[in-house]
Amino acid sequence: MSPSEGNRQPNIRLLADDIIEKVINEAKAILQEVGIRIRAQEGLQLLGDAGARIDWEKQLAFIPGNLVDVSLKSVPSSIRLYDRGGKENLVLGGDHVYFQPTSSNIKVWDAEIENLRDPMVQDLVDFVRVVDALDHIAIQTTNYYPVDIPGEIASLYRSFVCLKTSPKPLFASVMPTPRLNTDTLIKLAAAIRGSEEALEKQPLIICPVPTLSPLTWLADNYYMLTQYARKKIPSVISMAPAMGVSGPVSILGTVTQQTAEFFSGVVISQLARPGAPVMVGNYIELFDMRAGTTCMGSMENYMANMA
Repeated sequence: MSPSEGNRQPNIRLLADDIIEKVINEAKAILQEVGIRIRAQEGLQLLGDAGARIDWEKQLAFIPGNLVDVSLKSVPSSIRLYDRGGKENLVLGGDHVYFQPTSSNIKVWDAEIENLRDPMVQDLVDFVRVVDALDHIAIQTTNYYPVDIPGEIASLYRSFVCLKTSPKPLFASVMPTPRLNTDTLIKLAAAIRGSEEALEKQPLIICPVPTLSPLTWLADNYYMLTQYARKKIPSVISMAPAMGVSGPVSILGTVTQQTAEFFSGVVISQLARPGAPVMVGNYIELFDMRAGTTCMGSMENYMANMA
């Protein structure tokens, strides 16, 4: 089986059709009645010009349901990623399933000293080479934050190392300094492909774009989303509400809020450029009020993200 074929996803459904429809309708109602906070004036203007009601003082945009519907129809049904040589590696859509390494690790286990330590650039290079040799892994990630690179450019340099060391497409994050690195990452990928036009036809990178729960777009994250959309760089709109803290305490309530946040990103991306490729990224977390931390391995986490 080639990497682009992927595995087939088992069909596991936790919600009945009528509950799914209710979640979607309530998510639209949240955007229309409660609104989404946009910490960027140009974002409020973009949504206002498209028919959303704007509260400029509170930086809120109230997005009508019909604008959500039109935007959802504009999103491509699948995303195709290509390797450095232009060969199709992944088809994200339908029931295709792929595996990728974890990303953004802040420590590395050193077998020689048998202890954890801060990662260096060479650790990232070694990791990328291992992933490159694994046929069942179709995509690279920016795994480590190397401490021997200035923090302002560390995320961008991680992408450079991955793209230089491996021909596989890249899940590329420019956090935590998106405003500084977004445009440079696009230029880097376009230089490898040959031009921005060629990159648009054969995407080499896919990029996470986080919201801030509850119901907020920070200016830098809005900038990331619209820049990627205008260049047709595939984006993963990533929501991470913590149940009981930045989201409702119930699973279904948090899923509904997350759906509203995703819909807002879809609208923004399609207003920036119709047909921009985006997909959903689920990172709902259960918060333990006693310990003051998230329960990453809890059953509620998996149920919420599967729903």
